[in-house]
Amino acid sequence: MRFFPVGALASAVTLLYAGTALSEPVTSTTAEAPSAVSDRIPHPVVYIDSLKTQGSGRIPHPVVYDTETTAPDVKVESRVPHPVVYDTATPKPETQSHVPPTVVYADDPPVANDAEPVIAPPNPDLDTSEPQVAKPEPVAEPTHRIATPAPREPSAAAGPISALIEEKAIRDLGDVEWAGIAKVYSERSYEPAWISETGLTPQGRKLVSTLENADDWGLEPKHFTTPEIADAEEGSASLEPETWGRLELELTAAALRYASHARGGRIPNPTEQLSSYLDRQPQLKDPAIVLSDLLAAEDPSATLHALHPRHPQFEKLRQKLLALRNASDRPEVVRIPRGALLRNGMKHAHVTLLRKRLEIAEIAPDDNTPFDPEVFDDTVEAAVKAFQKDYGISTDGLVGNGTRTALNDIQGPDPEKLIANMEQWRWMPDDLGETYIWVNIPEFKVRLVRDGEVVHEERIIAGQTNKQTPVFSDALETLYFHPRWNVPDSIKVNEIYPSLARGGSYARRQNLKIAYNGRSIDPYSMDWSNRDIRRYHVFQPPGPGNVLGVVKFTFPNKHQVYMHDTPTKHLFKKRSRTFSHGCMRVRNPVRLAELIVEAANGMSRSDVEKILKGPRKETPVKLETKVPVHVTYLTAWVDEDGNEQTGKDIYGHEKKIELALAGRFDRIAVGPDHLAPVKFVPRKQQFYGTTAVEDFFKNLFPGF
Repeated sequence: MRFFPVGALASAVTLLYAGTALSEPVTSTTAEAPSAVSDRIPHPVVYIDSLKTQGSGRIPHPVVYDTETTAPDVKVESRVPHPVVYDTATPKPETQSHVPPTVVYADDPPVANDAEPVIAPPNPDLDTSEPQVAKPEPVAEPTHRIATPAPREPSAAAGPISALIEEKAIRDLGDVEWAGIAKVYSERSYEPAWISETGLTPQGRKLVSTLENADDWGLEPKHFTTPEIADAEEGSASLEPETWGRLELELTAAALRYASHARGGRIPNPTEQLSSYLDRQPQLKDPAIVLSDLLAAEDPSATLHALHPRHPQFEKLRQKLLALRNASDRPEVVRIPRGALLRNGMKHAHVTLLRKRLEIAEIAPDDNTPFDPEVFDDTVEAAVKAFQKDYGISTDGLVGNGTRTALNDIQGPDPEKLIANMEQWRWMPDDLGETYIWVNIPEFKVRLVRDGEVVHEERIIAGQTNKQTPVFSDALETLYFHPRWNVPDSIKVNEIYPSLARGGSYARRQNLKIAYNGRSIDPYSMDWSNRDIRRYHVFQPPGPGNVLGVVKFTFPNKHQVYMHDTPTKHLFKKRSRTFSHGCMRVRNPVRLAELIVEAANGMSRSDVEKILKGPRKETPVKLETKVPVHVTYLTAWVDEDGNEQTGKDIYGHEKKIELALAGRFDRIAVGPDHLAPVKFVPRKQQFYGTTAVEDFFKNLFPGF
């Protein structure tokens, strides 16, 4: 049972004492009346039958009860009686015998504002026990806390703070931030929180400490501190009101800037500022909410730290960054210089470096001869072959120029690399999903993650450097078994059309079909010199040679990419696998498909096998539960054993992020917009007066 103290406001009390009538008191349907609030003051009671009954104008502080609210403890002034409003169905408590109860019934005629209330005769059945105020129920914490209210006496800084906000006098703040500052500070009557007349408040000191240690979280402290704030930290002298107000807002601006940077705000629009293939946006918070939470918190540092990504990989990278900065000696990076061909049985000084590079343990020979680190033995050969296999090169056990180059393809500890990858996590959704698909392009891996655990992992092939796999998030909706390949405009214009225009046989050899307005046509009976191939539907039916293999995973997106099977399985042996037109080819897609449809639709492995062994016609399986798909470009990550792993910056995104974080946007080559409409030039215009372009396509697409 809750209650609403209508007379709690001073203005309401004034009006009631002045004789203002209670208009339309609210009926309570509570089953029991509260007992006494005070043992000294009688409590006249107002009884009503309906919401339309007029109360008495002389009754101060009525308290209205309902059935769904519990009345909190109320402090009752000793000189002000608190009448309680009930309906007539509620038992009426008796008051102390020396004070008659004041009762107004709903069926009585209305009483004028200045008239005395009608006094009912004493009721012998009235309970004379003193009413007790009901205990309050726990109140749920609001989603966003309200800033600490301002003190009653305005400080000398309130006026300057208001004026500075009006003038938008602090640098590097946008309209959204100023709107949030104006809203929150007006609610607290422009009273300062971080700065007092003599310097930093306890809250302010904690805030400054957080800003000064921003580099522990991959941010730069120089973005959040100013000499003026450093002076205020000393607190050596009394501050002038104008200085006081300005320092307050400087700290507020620094806190909001930190909040923005923690959410990825240093690069506001990666798509336009870095590359159209980086389809990510910073996960920014409303500045008004952030500031309100900060001002309401006893420890603003905890509030700011909570704005950083909560993803485990972000924290693991952060710990690697802290360890790297605190390490007295950084790990040695071993590289093998050019030299003689190394093979089993020979002795060479470079073998010692080879042992260090491959972390080969020193094992003494079985014949008890002294161990010689310069000898290339069976242990070294086995380690070399294992490296060659993992790197995707010939596993001959020989260390020539090719293997030396591969061995030297290693990076030392790099804090900028860690920070660039931490920045990408700031662009990720807060909730990746209970079950999700994670594709990491530099790693050439796809993982199925469930409840934070990897349940399946497989190799992928990604897009070429000029036809990149985009970085974005979406949701897997449908799987297509025995899929049909619908050729996109970019491939139609840039690859298929040149062959058709020259009379090449590529379309026939790849079993490509062409239709116009739903009707099949023979592409070799047409003159393509003046036809726009974009108007034609080009597709490849299901079958053994289909470029999509036996299954396709679709998550509709503006980039027109998806995951699929491929007949070119030999390419998965390569270490760097940038061979596609942007889609992600999966080495063993059937197992991935089985796990997905089992989790989303309850289908079994035999259900999938039945579809695959059936007729070769496109068979869609729409997922009952969509599965989030996150395509990332992380060149640094931490494996399950806690070791930092790195991938090559194949598309150059890492370098662009590093330049952006350093503020050198002018040095970033953004490149063309890959989402721009595909331009088409008819063959007559392409080849008029020269064969250079034709020769280019012959070299690029041999056999067309």
